[in-house]
Amino acid sequence: KQSFVFCFSGNIPRKSTKNSIKMSDPLTSALNTEIEKALNSSEISSQQVHKVSEIINSRTDMPKAAALLLRKKIGFKNSPKQMNALEILDHLMVKCKLNFHNQIASKDFQQTLLSQLQSRELKPEPRGKILYLIETWGKRFEAQKDIVPTFYDTYSLLKSKGVDFPSRGGSRSQATASSGT
Repeated sequence: KQSFVFCFSGNIPRKSTKNSIKMSDPLTSALNTEIEKALNSSEISSQQVHKVSEIINSRTDMPKAAALLLRKKIGFKNSPKQMNALEILDHLMVKCKLNFHNQIASKDFQQTLLSQLQSRELKPEPRGKILYLIETWGKRFEAQKDIVPTFYDTYSLLKSKGVDFPSRGGSRSQATASSGT
């Protein structure tokens, strides 16, 4: 297999403010608690996802807090928490509003997903799920690329590199990513 490197324009703009979450806020604490409950479950329930999505949709600062929490958990390579974070993310993208979509479409979040794909240690199940999500979002938001262009850009980038996307579902796929010629 050949390795591949993906990056948006080399220098990802970073805001000077901290990417931290104020856990002293009761709603942020509740969000963290509900996400942790779902991450530690052997099976994620629709009730858990509903609770998390209600918190995310309740206030304009909650999508960013949720994205930061999920981004950290997706960084736990090959752990059950990583797969659960990807599964939760998949469900939240359906249940949450545009503010959440914008956070997930951020270059930082998309770069986190691409960085995971670059890892040689990443197992086929999370690799397949990440590719499935990127493909799903790329196709779903193609008509809205003027509003959330990064979904389509990420998907197009991977396609142009010859990445094979998994069949429907993604999480059980044995998909592999390889570069094209």
